[in-house]
Amino acid sequence: MRKENGTMQNVDATSTRQSHSRLLRVRRRSASTMRLLAFAATVVLGCAVAQRPAHATPVFDFSFSNTVGDIAGTVTGTIYGLAASGTSSATDIVVTSAPTGVGGTVPADIFTLPGFTIETNSFTVTDGEITAAQFRSNDGDGSVAPQLNLNFEGEINQYNRISGQFGVLNENGFSGLIFTAVPEPSSLALLGFGVAALGLVGWRRRRI
Repeated sequence: MRKENGTMQNVDATSTRQSHSRLLRVRRRSASTMRLLAFAATVVLGCAVAQRPAHATPVFDFSFSNTVGDIAGTVTGTIYGLAASGTSSATDIVVTSAPTGVGGTVPADIFTLPGFTIETNSFTVTDGEITAAQFRSNDGDGSVAPQLNLNFEGEINQYNRISGQFGVLNENGFSGLIFTAVPEPSSLALLGFGVAALGLVGWRRRRI
């Protein structure tokens, strides 16, 4: 009977040691996971502070589709250099795509096309969105159809590079325009890093 009791005591002691060992491993892995989370948060915060320039300006994509013009399809482009808040002028606008038949090639930088001048250039940004727009480019004497109009005279969105035609013409004014804010490259990189860090943490937890 004594031998039997001794065997049971040995089994209980072994079981206790194993349970204690498992508990220690779980605690070590939990502590490692917390350190990894803290490290990821520190790196992301540091990158955000280091990579975001103090003078960063928002970038917006835009598009409008033909409603009454000569050429069916959609014009897309990108607006650069607007103030982060309030009314300002774009520093550059690039048409990135347009239907064939409009004339010229894309991408087309409106500010550098020969023979065209910027007549109206005003955009209002509110809470990260463009809430008002007035833009018009034209050649010097007006003999050629306007290169690009965005809500000109409150109704015209147009892109054309051939005299005598309307090209892509949308008469729905500001409501006919679609504006989309473009994330900064640093923001996209930080987002990818964060997702990767969370994935690693999840992998570590599954192994526990």
